Amino acid sequence: MSAAGIRLGARPGTGTTPGLQAQSAAPAASPRIDELAADLRATTSGEYPLILSYHDIQPREAIQGDSAYPVAADAFADQMAVLDAAGYRSLGVDDFLAYLDGHPVPQRSVMITFDDGPNGLWTQADKILEREGLRGVVFVITSSVASSSYYLDWNEIRAMYASGRWEFQSHSDDLHQRRPLAANGPDVAPLTNPLWLPDEARSETLEEWRRRVHDDLERSIRSLARHRLPRPELFAYPFSELATEDEARPAVPVEAVAGLLNDFFAASLINDPEPTPVLSTDPRSQIPRIEVVRSTTLDNFVSELRTAQPDPATTPRPLEEPEVWSRGAMAPGVATFEGDAVTLDPDTGGFAQIDLAPRLPQWADHSVAATVGPLNRPKSTDGAHDVETSMRVHAGSPDQLSIEVEYGDLAVYHGSELQFRHELGTSRSVRIEARPRGDSTSVIVDGRRVGSVDTAPHAPGGVSLTVRRGDRATQEVPSFGDLTIERVAPADDRGGDS
Repeated sequence: MSAAGIRLGARPGTGTTPGLQAQSAAPAASPRIDELAADLRATTSGEYPLILSYHDIQPREAIQGDSAYPVAADAFADQMAVLDAAGYRSLGVDDFLAYLDGHPVPQRSVMITFDDGPNGLWTQADKILEREGLRGVVFVITSSVASSSYYLDWNEIRAMYASGRWEFQSHSDDLHQRRPLAANGPDVAPLTNPLWLPDEARSETLEEWRRRVHDDLERSIRSLARHRLPRPELFAYPFSELATEDEARPAVPVEAVAGLLNDFFAASLINDPEPTPVLSTDPRSQIPRIEVVRSTTLDNFVSELRTAQPDPATTPRPLEEPEVWSRGAMAPGVATFEGDAVTLDPDTGGFAQIDLAPRLPQWADHSVAATVGPLNRPKSTDGAHDVETSMRVHAGSPDQLSIEVEYGDLAVYHGSELQFRHELGTSRSVRIEARPRGDSTSVIVDGRRVGSVDTAPHAPGGVSLTVRRGDRATQEVPSFGDLTIERVAPADDRGGDS
C-alpha cells in the first residue's frame, strides 16, 4: 500500500532530533457494541483462531481519495470493542506459533495484524488496543521506516514494542514496490515474479530471483535486529499476491517461493478472499487472513466473523440465513434464496456454487440433508443431461464427499473418485443425506441408506451446493430446499440397510 488516501503533513517532533508524535485518545464506541457482541457469542463457535489484516488507521476526516485501505479510527475502535465484548482474546506471535505446532489456544482467539508500518498505528490504533486490552502485530517494510510522514519511525516502533502491545514482523525490506515483468510491463510483485533486467534485455533466471529475494529478506531481518527488536518469525506477502501468470515468461513456482520463505520464517501470511479461520494443518507458507478495509462497516465486520466461525448448532436450517453462505470461487452464477430454499442458476456452460463454513472440522460430527428438485427429464433428442446438481460435505478437503444428482441417477464421489451410483427412477425430487459415523459417511436417499464411503473421523471441510449447466441449456435447474444440519450422536446410525 502507498500513502495515497491519507493527508500527509510534516511530522511533529521528527526534525533533526527524532521524537514521538502525539497520540489520539480512543474514540467512543458505538452503542450497538453489546448487541452485536451478544450475536457473535450466540452464533459462532470460536473454536479456531482468526487473523485480521489491516493497513493504516486514521481519523475519518484525514482520509481522502479513493484508497481502499485506510480504516477510520472510529470504525476500528468499534471493531475492537466488539471483539473484546464478545470475548475474543488477541494472540501474540509465540501463541500463534504454538497453535500451529498443535498446542491449544483460548476459545475466540484472534491475531490482529497490520501491514506496511504506517504511523497511524502509533497515533490512532495504539490507544484503542490499550483500552480494549488487545495486542497488534505489524508487518513492517524495513526500508520504508521513517522514509516519509506516512510511515512509523524507529523511535515510535521501539516505544510500541516496549508497551507490550505490539510485535514487529517482516513485510520485506524493499519488495513492496511493483516492478516490470517485461520491457513493456506489466508491473508485478517482486517477491513472487522474475523481474525484467533492462540492461540485459531479459528476465531474471530462477537463481537470480532467488538470490535477490534471499538478500532482501536478510536485510529485513538485520534491520529489525539493528534496532533492538526480536528476529521476526512471521512474514506477510507484499500485496498479498502470489505469482503473476504470463505465458511468455513463466512465473516463479509457488513451491520455490514457499521454500525460500520457509528458510527464513516459521509461517507466511496471505489475505484470503473468503473469511476463513486458521487450522493448525494449514500450509505454513500460506496462512489465511481476513482483510478489513475502509468500506468494511461494523455489520460487515460482524458478518465476516460469523461466516468464518459458524456454530453448527446455531444454523440448523442455514438456507433461511443467506448471510452465512459465501459464494464459491470462480462461480459467477446467480443464487436466489427464498424461504428455506435456494436456486442456483449458472450461465450456459458454467456453474454456480455457495459454501457454508468451508474447511471447518466441527462439521465432521453433523449430518447434512437436503431436498433436490424438480428433476426434469432431458429435452434433448439424445437424452443427454444438461444440468448436474451436487451437495458436498467436507468440501475442499481430501475427504470431500460429493452427492451428484441428475434426473434418474445419483452418483457419489470421494475426492475425484467415483464410489457408487444409485438409480432414482422417474422421481421428480429426492432427499439426500450425508451422515458421518466414526470413520465412514453413509449416503441416505429418501430415508434409505444406499451406501457408505470411508472418511476420516475429523475431516475438515464445510458444505457446498453446486449446479452445473451444459452448453445447450435445455433443462430447468432444480432447487435445494429444507437443508438441515443435525449433530450425530456416536451410536446414531439411522437409515435402512443398503
